[in-house]
Amino acid sequence: MSGKRLFIYCAGGLGRDVLKMARYINRQQGRWEEVFFIDDHFTSGEMNNAPVIRFEKYLKQRNNHTDEFVIANGEAVYRKQIYRKLKESGCVFTNIVHPNVYLDEYDFIQDGAIITEGNVLGGNVHIGKCTYVSLACILGHDVVLEDFVTLSHDVNLSGSVHIGEGTYIGTGAVIRDEVTVGKNCIIGMGSLVTRDIPDNVVAYGSPCRVVRENTDGIVFR
Repeated sequence: MSGKRLFIYCAGGLGRDVLKMARYINRQQGRWEEVFFIDDHFTSGEMNNAPVIRFEKYLKQRNNHTDEFVIANGEAVYRKQIYRKLKESGCVFTNIVHPNVYLDEYDFIQDGAIITEGNVLGGNVHIGKCTYVSLACILGHDVVLEDFVTLSHDVNLSGSVHIGEGTYIGTGAVIRDEVTVGKNCIIGMGSLVTRDIPDNVVAYGSPCRVVRENTDGIVFR
């Protein structure tokens, strides 16, 4: 083992998914000595046999040389808030990429990104910080996911698609080549996106159409 510790911020359903993947990686690579949850709203001291602690308690026993963080919250609005808090406290982010996802030196993955099992990435893909890519997505060549993007499972992005910061793409959405989806958007599940989508909107359908403004950025209500 490396002596490093992994801290998964948020112990909800997404956090448990990330914990399961981290343990799978550990069995193959021995990447972390210990894995913890940090959650300021969780009442139990453990989840799925992983300790859960509050951030305030962590700060009293931190080790900046060995501690690594990811944020496992499905809402980009909250992910941004947590990211700012951790950065201001000097925390270090890492990437978690499932071992069956092939990356090469021409792909660019920023800190805090989480890429789960079964994803297929084309050449020269750019994935921004604290972006979450769920199961079985396809990212064509030259796809750009800006910071804090969320792809739900089975999303298909054709070549040269560009997804703006903080945008959520719902399960099974398909986006044609060279389309840009703006910042802080919500694209509904199963949508077929054939033309550019502006910033700060909710859009869905086949073909995908803008339905309303995205006023608060919250996906799950």
